[in-house]
Amino acid sequence: MSATMLEAKRQVQWWWPDRPGRRVVDLLLRSPSMSSLQREVDWISANFQDCALAVVRVPTIDRRILESLATAFHDAQACPHICLAIRASALPTWIGSWSSNDRVGLLLDDVDAGTPLSDVAIQTVEALRIAPAFGQDAQNHLRTACILDAILGLARGIGLCTFGSTERSAEADYQFDYVPHPPSKPDS
Repeated sequence: MSATMLEAKRQVQWWWPDRPGRRVVDLLLRSPSMSSLQREVDWISANFQDCALAVVRVPTIDRRILESLATAFHDAQACPHICLAIRASALPTWIGSWSSNDRVGLLLDDVDAGTPLSDVAIQTVEALRIAPAFGQDAQNHLRTACILDAILGLARGIGLCTFGSTERSAEADYQFDYVPHPPSKPDS
């Protein structure tokens, strides 16, 4: 597969810390396969060494691919810390058999008002990302804002990194560790 074809299969989003710190890259690997995993890991290692964290969204819950991806990232020396982004529906696949390590962890993706707090508190989850609609609703509805506050309070209390869905508005009481940056690669 050519580099151009591989590039077309990736979607990159940048996140900046709400406080001073290093940026985070959020990557969507559109259709990883066992044969392309090492190329993906090599590409991430070569392009994102200066990042604090790389969030890797993989549109599969194929345990074999995710375990191979986690192992490849763990073994890559030049790679930043990696969080594999999974949805709550995929957690049962991982509970009891996954353990985060110093190189690879799990990010609970698309957290919303229906996400059980017990999912947020699972030992293997080290970060969470708020669903865009949930973040927006929280700015307009008091009860939704209270639910978001409870989730963020729990996350802070157990040491999770949090990703907001939109830049925090001045009147919002909640704060995220990282907020999105426009889609193009930011100037350092």
